[in-house]
Amino acid sequence: MTREEFDNQALPQSDENSNLETESRNALRAMFGPNDFEFRDEYQLDKGIDAFIEIKYQGKNTNLRFPLQLKATQTIEKNKDGSISFTVKVSNINYLLNDGMPALYILYCKNQACFYYEIAKEVNRTLKEKYPNNDYPERFTIKFSKVLDTEVIKNIHENMRSWGYLRRTLNEMLNPTRASKISQDTLVIKDGQTVYSATERFNFLETYGYHLLNTGSFSEILKVEKSCYPLPSKVSAIFHFVCGTAAHYTGKFYHSLEHFKKAAKNLAELHPEVQHMMRYYTLHAKLTLGIIDSEKVANAIDQLMDSQYLGLQLKIEKAYESYCMGELSETNFQKSIDLVLADPHCDESMNLIAESYMLSVVGDRLNDQLLDNLLRYRHWQETGLGDPEKFRLRNEEIKSYNDRLAELQDKAKKDKNPFTYHNVNLNSMRVNYVKTFYTDIILGVDRRTLTHTSTLTDEEKERLVEQANVVGKIAEVNEQISASANMISALSLQYELLHFLKDFNGANQVMEKMESAILENDWHGLEDKIQKLKNGGTSHETFEETVIKSLSKSKELDEERRKMKQEINLMNEEDSQVNVPNYKNKVNLQVFHLGIFCFEETILENVFEMLNITPEGKADVIRILKFPAIPIINIFNDPIQCEGPAGGFGMERPDSIVRLYRVRRNLKEIGVYLVKSQFYFK
Repeated sequence: MTREEFDNQALPQSDENSNLETESRNALRAMFGPNDFEFRDEYQLDKGIDAFIEIKYQGKNTNLRFPLQLKATQTIEKNKDGSISFTVKVSNINYLLNDGMPALYILYCKNQACFYYEIAKEVNRTLKEKYPNNDYPERFTIKFSKVLDTEVIKNIHENMRSWGYLRRTLNEMLNPTRASKISQDTLVIKDGQTVYSATERFNFLETYGYHLLNTGSFSEILKVEKSCYPLPSKVSAIFHFVCGTAAHYTGKFYHSLEHFKKAAKNLAELHPEVQHMMRYYTLHAKLTLGIIDSEKVANAIDQLMDSQYLGLQLKIEKAYESYCMGELSETNFQKSIDLVLADPHCDESMNLIAESYMLSVVGDRLNDQLLDNLLRYRHWQETGLGDPEKFRLRNEEIKSYNDRLAELQDKAKKDKNPFTYHNVNLNSMRVNYVKTFYTDIILGVDRRTLTHTSTLTDEEKERLVEQANVVGKIAEVNEQISASANMISALSLQYELLHFLKDFNGANQVMEKMESAILENDWHGLEDKIQKLKNGGTSHETFEETVIKSLSKSKELDEERRKMKQEINLMNEEDSQVNVPNYKNKVNLQVFHLGIFCFEETILENVFEMLNITPEGKADVIRILKFPAIPIINIFNDPIQCEGPAGGFGMERPDSIVRLYRVRRNLKEIGVYLVKSQFYFK
C-alpha cells in the first residue's frame, strides 16, 4: 500500500456535530475544575443525561452528584428578549427531574465560546404554567438566558451540598420501617434545611412538659413549641397548659393567655390542682397587663385557697401580706405558717418557701427593734435621758437569724430550685438594705437643718456594692432562663441599692433595663410600680422623707412645748407675788414636779377630778391629810391611782410637759395657789 492509498482509504466519516459535542464537553469539564468537582460522562445506555457532576468538599468526594443535559450550537440567533431558544423532549425533562437532585440544561455556543444554563425544575414549572391542563406536547422549547460563569458554578457547589444534606435528612425521616407512622405525621423543613417531625415534637411536650416546667426549662419549652406547628387536629389541654405556663414565666403574657384560653376548652383533661394553677397564672397575667385590677385578683384568689398545693402558697403569701399590713402579729403569722407546714401536701419545696417568709418576718422584727433602739439612742444623745446600753439589739437574736439564714440557703441550694434559692438571698439582702438605711438616716439627719448626711462606713459601702452585684447576677440568671417576674424583682432591689449608694448612673442603667422589658412585653400592670420607684419611691427615700417630716413636726411641737414652759414659769411667778388667803380649812398638796399648792378644803373634790385621781387614790390622799403630812401627787401618772411616787418621777415622755402645763393651768383656774416652787423651766 502506497502512502497515497493509505491517506485515501475508506474510513468512517467524522461530522461537525460530533466535533462540536466533544469540544463542548471538554470546555465544560474545564469550567468544573477537579478541586471542587468530579466530571463523569454518561455514555452507556444514554437516555437523556450527558453527564453527572459529583461535588467535592474539603478534598473529599461526597457522592453528591447532579445530572445535566448538554446541548451545543455553532451559532445562535437571539430572541427579542435576548434569550436563546432550544427544543427538548418533554420526556427528557421528566427524566432529569426523577433523580431528586437539581438538574441542569446547559447550552454551548461555539462562536461565542460561552455556556448558558437553565435549571430543569424551572423549565418544568414554565411547562406546567403554559399547559395547566397537563396536555403536554412531545417537545418543549427552553429559552436560555442565564450565562454560566465562575460565580454561578460557586453557587451551584454550595446549593448542591445543601440539597444533599436535605435529601439525606428526609431519607432518614422517611425510613420505610416508619411508613405507617409518618404517613400521618407532618414533616417540617426549615430555612437551614433542618427537617423534623412536628408530631414528634408535639408528643414530646405532652409527655415531658410537666417535667420541663418543674426544672424551670421555660425557654426550651417555647423553642420546642415553635417546631410543633402545624398542630394536629386534636390538641390536649396539657399541651396548652405547658406552653402557656412557660410563656407566663418568660413574661409573654398575651401568649400565655391564648394557650390558657384554649386549654380551658378541655379543662377536664387537667388535674384539679393544675386547673387551679392555670387560673392563678391567668389572674396574674391579666393584672400585669393591666386588664384587671388588684381588687378583682384578690377576690378571685380567695376562691383558690382550698387548692391542695397552690392553696398552701397562697395562704403563706396572704398571711405575709396581712403581717406587713399590721393585721397579723408575728405570733399569729407563725401559727398560719405552722398550719401550712402541718399540711400533708406540703413538700420540701413548699417548706422552704414557708421558712423563707418566716425568716423575712424575723428580719423585719429585728429591723423594727433596731429602729426603736436608734430613736431611743438619738433621744439619749440629744437629752441625756435613758440608758444607751438598753438600746442595743440582743446578740443572740442576731446570731439566731444569721444561723437560720445560712441553714435555709444550704437547704435551698440542695433542693436545686433556683427560684427558692434566689428568693432566700434576695430577702436576706433586702433585710440588710433596710437595716443599713435605718441606721444611716436616723443617725445622719440634722434636726436643725432637716438635711441628711450619710454616715456609711467604707466597709458598709463595700458590702452594699457587693450585694448590688450579686442581685444583678441573680437578675441575669433569671433573664437567661426567662423568669421575667423574678428578673424584675431582682432589678428593683438592685436599683434601690445603687440609688442608696448614690451610684445614679448605675441605677439609671438598671431602670432603663426594666422600662425596656416592660415596654417590649406590654407589662402595663408594672408601669406604675416602676415609675413610683423611679420618682422618689425607693424604700430609703420614702423612709428619709418620713423621718424629716416627723422631725419637722417635732420642731413645731418643740416650739409649742417651749411656750408651755414659759407660761408655767409665768404662772409660778404670779403666784409668788400674791398673798395667799388665810383659809379656814387649808389643804396642802405636793404636786410633783410643780411644787406645793394650797387651797380651801371645800374645793378638794374639784382638785381630785381635775388631777384625774381614782377613788382608791382619793382615799389614799385623804388618809395622809389626816396626819400632819403633805400628800405627794405624781402627775406623770394619768390616772393617779395612789398617793406617793408610784411609777417614779422620771420625765422621759415627750407629752409629759403637756400634762404638766394642763395641770398647772387648771389648778390656777380653780383657785389653787403655788406656795413653794420645785422647778423652773429654762
